Amino acid sequence: NGARYWSALAHLLCGLVVVALTVDQFLARYIVLEMVALCTVVALALGIPGLRRGMLLWSRYAQLRLGDIGLIVVILLLWRASGTLLIDEMLARATSLPPREQIPVLVGGLLAVWVKMGLPPFHGWLVDTSLLPWQARVWVAGAALPLLGAYLLYRLRPLLVALGVTPLLGVVGVVILAWASAKLLRPEPRLGGSPWWFIGHSAVGLLLAGTQSMSAFLLTFLPMRVVLCLAGARAPRRVERTWAADGNGALAGLDALVRGARILERDFLEAGNRLLAEEVKVLFRWSALVLEERTLEGLNRGVVRLARSIGRTLQDIHVGRLRRNLLWASLGLIAVIAFSIATVAR
Repeated sequence: NGARYWSALAHLLCGLVVVALTVDQFLARYIVLEMVALCTVVALALGIPGLRRGMLLWSRYAQLRLGDIGLIVVILLLWRASGTLLIDEMLARATSLPPREQIPVLVGGLLAVWVKMGLPPFHGWLVDTSLLPWQARVWVAGAALPLLGAYLLYRLRPLLVALGVTPLLGVVGVVILAWASAKLLRPEPRLGGSPWWFIGHSAVGLLLAGTQSMSAFLLTFLPMRVVLCLAGARAPRRVERTWAADGNGALAGLDALVRGARILERDFLEAGNRLLAEEVKVLFRWSALVLEERTLEGLNRGVVRLARSIGRTLQDIHVGRLRRNLLWASLGLIAVIAFSIATVAR
C-alpha cells in the first residue's frame, strides 16, 4: 500500500528539492536532481498500481533520464569552458562563449527543462500524476521536478537573451498553451483536466522566459500549482456509462457487450492457462515419482539377484568337496607364507 510510505517520500522529496535549490556545485545538483527523478518514479509506482505492469513505468523513468542526460551535457560543456563546477561562474562563462558553443549548452538545458516541466512530447509522467490523490499530486507535479525545471529555465535567461531565441520560445509557448486549452475543452474521462492545467502553466513559463517577469513566475510557481491541484480535485470527472437502457427497457450500446466479451475471454484464457499449468506440473511430478519408484525397485531386484547368484555359486563349489577345498586353501596359504619368509631371509 503506497499510502503507508507517502509521508516519508514527501519529506524526502521536500528535502531533496531544498538541497537542489541551495547547492552551488553543478555536479552535486545534478546528483540531487537524479534522486528527485527516482523519487518521482517511486511515487508513481506506489500511487498507481496499474503502472507497475509492463514497460510503462520504465518508459517514464527513461523520459526523466533523458532530461538528466541533457543536463549532464550542459555541465560537461561549461566545465570544459570555465574550468570550474560552481554554478554562477559556469553560467557567467556561458554568456561569453561564441554562439557555436552556446547553442549545444542551450539545447541541453532546454531538454532538461522540457522533461522536468512535463512539456510535450515528454508529458507522459505528468499526465500520470493526475491519477494520484491531490495531496500527492501537489508534491510530484508541483514542488518536485516542475519547480526545479522552472528554476533551471530562470537560470538560462542570460543565455536565451544572448542568443536571441526568446521570441521563438514564446511562439512555442503559445502553441503548447493552445494545445493544452484544446485538451481542457475535451478532457479524458479518467483524467479530468488537471494535467492540462499543469502543462498550460508551464507554457506560460516559456512565454515569460527571458523577461523580467520570469522572477514573478518562479516565486508564484508553487502556490499556483497548489491552486491547480485543488481545482483539479474538485472538478467533476466524466465516467463512461457501460450500461444504458432504451425506452423498451432493453440494454443499449455494444460497448458493454464488447467489454463483457473481452473480460470473459481474458478470464477464460487465464483460467485455462492456469489449469493447463497445474496439469503439466502434476504430470511432471507424477512422472518423476513413478520413474524414481521404478528405478529404486529395479536396483533392489538387481542386488537381490546378484546376492542369490553368488550364494548359489559358492554352494555349488563346496557341496561334497568342503574338506578338499579347505585343504587346498590351507596349502596355498602355507605356500604363500613360506615364500614370504624365504624372501625376507635373502
